[in-house]
Amino acid sequence: MSAIETLVTTAKVSASEQELIALLAQHVEKSDVVRDPERRGALANRVRGLQNESIRAGAMRLVRRLEPREYGGMRATKFFDRAYELRSGLSHGDAPSWHDVGNVVSELGRFTSDLIDLEFTSPTSADGT
Repeated sequence: MSAIETLVTTAKVSASEQELIALLAQHVEKSDVVRDPERRGALANRVRGLQNESIRAGAMRLVRRLEPREYGGMRATKFFDRAYELRSGLSHGDAPSWHDVGNVVSELGRFTSDLIDLEFTSPTSADGT
């Protein structure tokens, strides 16, 4: 999954979402709920990070380009969803069964290879064009 994530270029969210995020960050900076100004600044920066789409959303945009190919009996987007779900479980302490992991891993190499090949032969920009 790390190889796939390195191929992802995240796009900015819409202008209206960016505006709201900026307002939220300002609100966090001015708030007295968190008294430590250093901690408030760190929280405001985390909010500002929302101006970029998530890695998962950027990856899904990339993966859609593999459609209608199938991996493990699933369309590319469904396969990626399943693999990402398992990755998240492993990363966040909600370990899936080794059987489930094994079913995905057997196709993950081909999937990743196809994405790399696609990205090097027909690269896209962050906005998907």
